Amino acid sequence: MNNKTYPEVGGKSAKKALVLLVIVYVFNFVDRQILSVLAEDIKADLNITDSDLGFLFGTAFAVFYSIFGIPLGKLADVWSRKNLLSIGLATWSIMTALSGTAKSFTALSAYRIGVGIGESSASPASYSILSDYFSPKIRSTILSIYSSGVYLGAGIGLFLGGWIVQLWTNAFPDPTIAPFGLKGWQAAFMIVGLPGVILAFFTWGIVEPKRGGSEGIETPEEKHPFKMMFKEFNRPQERKATALGSGFIIDKKGIVVTNNHVIQGAEDIFVSVNGSREYKAKVLGKDPYMDLAVLQIESDNKEKFVPVSFGDSDKARVGDWVVAIGNPFGFGGTVTSGIISSKNRDIGGRYDDFIQTDASINQGNSGGPLFDLNGKVIGINTAIISPGAAGSIGIGFAIPSNPASRIISQLIEFGETKRGWLGVRIQEVTKEIAEVEKLKKPEGALVASVSENSPAFKAGIKAGDIILEFDGKKVDTMRSLPKLVAQTEVGKRVILKIWRNQKLITKRVLLGRLESSEQYKVENNTEPDMSDSFKVDNLKISIRNLNKDDILERKLPKNTSGVVVTEVLKDSPLVFVSVNDVIVEMQKKKILNSKQFIALINEIVSKGEETLYLAIYNSSNQRTYITVKLK
Repeated sequence: MNNKTYPEVGGKSAKKALVLLVIVYVFNFVDRQILSVLAEDIKADLNITDSDLGFLFGTAFAVFYSIFGIPLGKLADVWSRKNLLSIGLATWSIMTALSGTAKSFTALSAYRIGVGIGESSASPASYSILSDYFSPKIRSTILSIYSSGVYLGAGIGLFLGGWIVQLWTNAFPDPTIAPFGLKGWQAAFMIVGLPGVILAFFTWGIVEPKRGGSEGIETPEEKHPFKMMFKEFNRPQERKATALGSGFIIDKKGIVVTNNHVIQGAEDIFVSVNGSREYKAKVLGKDPYMDLAVLQIESDNKEKFVPVSFGDSDKARVGDWVVAIGNPFGFGGTVTSGIISSKNRDIGGRYDDFIQTDASINQGNSGGPLFDLNGKVIGINTAIISPGAAGSIGIGFAIPSNPASRIISQLIEFGETKRGWLGVRIQEVTKEIAEVEKLKKPEGALVASVSENSPAFKAGIKAGDIILEFDGKKVDTMRSLPKLVAQTEVGKRVILKIWRNQKLITKRVLLGRLESSEQYKVENNTEPDMSDSFKVDNLKISIRNLNKDDILERKLPKNTSGVVVTEVLKDSPLVFVSVNDVIVEMQKKKILNSKQFIALINEIVSKGEETLYLAIYNSSNQRTYITVKLK
């Protein structure tokens, strides 16, 4: 355990560091600009040409600054930044002062190279320190304050160089009577350079912030920075990141439940128990579809852990009090309370059936338990809705314990899930379809197609069938069916009640396994299912939800949400919109999905607004705003 204490993010230490680093940056640029003021005197005294002077400005300083800037920047990533800053500051200060002793072009060139190498350490170390001291919300402002040192230093350097030379020449018109026989330009280099050595002692006293502290992550410093630095230069590596999440123990042997997205892509997993002891853990199994993962704590002394128990999520009612426990923003064990706001929520996943709660759930709470007042786990905190913000707004979602416990048992026993597979593509039964099919109301799942040699195919299920009941459970909507099938044991023979040709018939189906089916592979490699398209009558277009495949294929920003235009009728007011355009904003409001888009356009029309203000990604994936007249 690391017992080192770190200064407060944005506190007094941060402000002191900012002031000091600005002063350092000012000194950097004073040194850079002073050479231009002293150029003519140096040329005359050392008998050098304009090309030689260009070498001092360019190759000797700038080129070596650039060359050494990269490895020194890497060193700032793995070693003490204030040490690197202090050493670099002392180096270029001494080299600047030594420039005043140069008696030849060669000597001056060597000293200017030293100045460039020394200064190249300043910016990487400073940017790194300031980024960890100040949160992303104000980081741009802080870095702009730091960058002001460029212009302050440039202005001071031009004035100071000329002023020093003038005063020195007036005081010592005969260089032979000057201290150490120094000429004006030599004195200027020394006077500008030597204070930097004193400043280096002050920078040595900077208290470094925790790496990643301003963003709730921690990246430990490397004990052998030079070994690490050259190791990474020799072998390309991805940058390692640290993720934080929550979980809970369900077995005395140390079996932990959490979300899959918490541990996804992790090389090493550590579990902190009660905020005191830390253990390494291995993955027993994970299910990306329900976003669950099961871990096993690795303990040498075979400790007995205190587990929690699952409750019955089906018995939970809207309005019941619940308690959420987790690790929000890395603060450790935190308890929040609220009520169950709703059940059976769908937020876009294949098997979504969430409990909605207003108990505060934030980043880091993922994977933590949602308790009822009997101390039973009835949900696993998984997601929040937080438009335009990073924190909770009182809309959080938890995976119900009943379906989760079934998946968890499979992951413990088999290391994978075994979901039932029917082998059909389905779509919603609309009011119009229900009227044509003579159904009393829109319900069930309409079979759009049946996969060849699938369980449904073998049972005689056909396209056009409407599945009303599965294994004794009513299919209320299209989305009900995949959940019912997935929760059913592989190899079980189930009874389906089907509406076909305006008659109720029964079919027996022997379920297959989703993950081993060809249908599963096809679903993950096909274009988006167009059966999910929605007609927008007000605009005379059809749309569908933007999905992850769209974002990946079109190389859109990862956090993009919106709808894809699938059809534009000739008399549509959206004459400037084409098929496959992505609408991401309407009236400056972010578009989340098709249903929200339709609700928003209906609201706009009902208010009598005449103009739509849209943000779209066109076929060239360029984001642009357009206006559309509705009347």
